[in-house]
Amino acid sequence: MDCDFIGAEENNYRHIRGFAKGRKIEKPGDSMSRLYVVESLMTQTGMNADHRHRVAPSAVTPGRGADCGGDRPAVGVAGSTEFLAGLERLGKTGECRFEVERSECARDLLANKGSSLVVAGYRQPLGVHVMANAINAALGNVGTTVVLQGVSEPASGTITELADALKASQVDTLMIPGAIRFYNAPADLDWAKTQRQAKTVIRLGYYEDETFAGLAIGICPPRIISSPGATPGTSDGTPCAGSEPLIEPLFGGMTELEALALVAGVDKPSPYEVTRETFKDFAAGSDFEAVWKKFLHDGYLANNAAAAVDAKFDWSKAAQAIAAVSAVTERLRTRSKLFSIAITAWMMAAGTITAGSRRCLIHHENDLG
Repeated sequence: MDCDFIGAEENNYRHIRGFAKGRKIEKPGDSMSRLYVVESLMTQTGMNADHRHRVAPSAVTPGRGADCGGDRPAVGVAGSTEFLAGLERLGKTGECRFEVERSECARDLLANKGSSLVVAGYRQPLGVHVMANAINAALGNVGTTVVLQGVSEPASGTITELADALKASQVDTLMIPGAIRFYNAPADLDWAKTQRQAKTVIRLGYYEDETFAGLAIGICPPRIISSPGATPGTSDGTPCAGSEPLIEPLFGGMTELEALALVAGVDKPSPYEVTRETFKDFAAGSDFEAVWKKFLHDGYLANNAAAAVDAKFDWSKAAQAIAAVSAVTERLRTRSKLFSIAITAWMMAAGTITAGSRRCLIHHENDLG
């Protein structure tokens, strides 16, 4: 559902390899995977689909066939009654224009329990991802095509919490490494005004952009080819070495690693030493020097992926997420109708369209969602 897993999604190189493997036929008896895609824009994944259905962005949720065309895989699963009732209410908020294909998709899923997969794209809200997980759980895909891995909860807060702290005069020094908050902060935070609530603002950045307004200290970091950089690792949790410097810094500067280490209380930090000390957590109980050198040479630490975990799907919380999706979907469709009526009235008043073409335009605007 609106998931360009071989194009714009993360780790697409792994998805491309896996998808190509399922489409490869080497002998007459080999079978090939089948791909159903529901999306609003043409994507690489959509171009490779066996069945592609273009829908309005607001119709991805109801139009995706959460009830599997009348054949519901979650029926009979303990605790799924409330969830299924939420799906039924959600289905009434939109219109499915590919009823036959939806039933075929459902039959394919039910015929391949444990070897099928339903995915949702990063643009879709939490409720849609919950629906995808619910279908995978009901089909028995968890543990086969779906592998769950444990992750640590992030210790950081949100930018909204930071804005509240700034407005309450709870922040003396604010450090902004890299990001241009004037552009990517939510508009309702009024970041241009909010940032000035800190007594001291420190900014790490290559250019004098809008964030530099009212700064106490501006620091220019060295270019990436002259400083080590951090990498979050692969999707399965394997640590990666990140970028390694090719030359010495030409004009000095301070890397993000050095700046954050200073904030943490490290005296005269070196990016190399900070990275090396951090790596010791992964190489405990072994020949550190040998493992460290191999890590730098290979670029990753082999056999150190996150362990798979067992998790039980919570149908009651899933039902709450579905209820939230239903409310948002209804609001979006209502706004779409009001917008199409308003724009049509304006165009008729301006003489751009005639009354005879009004019905066609409204229908087209509703399709766009």
